[in-house]
Amino acid sequence: MFLQIDEPILIERKFEKVYMKRDADDYTTYYYKQGIYIKFFFEGYYDVYNNEMELIGTVNNIYHLEILLTAFSYPLNMN
Repeated sequence: MFLQIDEPILIERKFEKVYMKRDADDYTTYYYKQGIYIKFFFEGYYDVYNNEMELIGTVNNIYHLEILLTAFSYPLNMN
């Protein structure tokens, strides 16, 4: 069984809540940690963006999010 992500879990895991303005009256809520941004997508699903705000993927549980954080923090170098 997977645990769906919600705001208290993100805050507990030390995600910083940030607001980004699109125009004078509109903003979007993101959660930031280790170079990635998480944004609510749909009922327990969250979109994951990198620092350039490019979509990396969509997650619906902490396990997938932890894998993305680990992969983003420790990328493989191929020589």
